[in-house]
Amino acid sequence: MTEHPSEQELQQFVSDNSLCTPATRSHIEGCESCLAQVASYRLVLSAIRQQPKPAFDFDVAALVLPQLESPRTAEDPAIARARSFKDRFFPFLLAAVVLPLTAIPLYLLRKNIFFLFADASGIFIYVIAAATLFFIGFKITGMYRTYQKQLKALNYY
Repeated sequence: MTEHPSEQELQQFVSDNSLCTPATRSHIEGCESCLAQVASYRLVLSAIRQQPKPAFDFDVAALVLPQLESPRTAEDPAIARARSFKDRFFPFLLAAVVLPLTAIPLYLLRKNIFFLFADASGIFIYVIAAATLFFIGFKITGMYRTYQKQLKALNYY
């Protein structure tokens, strides 16, 4: 080796020198400067190991767990499995119904799609846009309220 090892390689030599390359090990063992740095790292590491481990005078789990909402438990495991299957299956069923209902008309009307709303009145388009914005706002408000309830349950503010 023509250069000194990096700080990381020196620290690795101190913690477990078997992980170092043979060239790095031979350089460190033959270089006074590197040996002095290794001795310093060993001194620091031994001082850190002598420090008492931190101990908390409270139990974090005991403080947090009572504030969390308890999950709904079913009295019968079969009912719980059926509910979880229904909860997982419904989005796929909805996608399987909605996707063809939108894809088939779009495919059939692909040449005339630009003329689809050409004869629609402006008010009709504004009503559709307003209803869409209202629906999106309603969903965002519901999500925000759920978020606030979860924060309140955790008592973070």
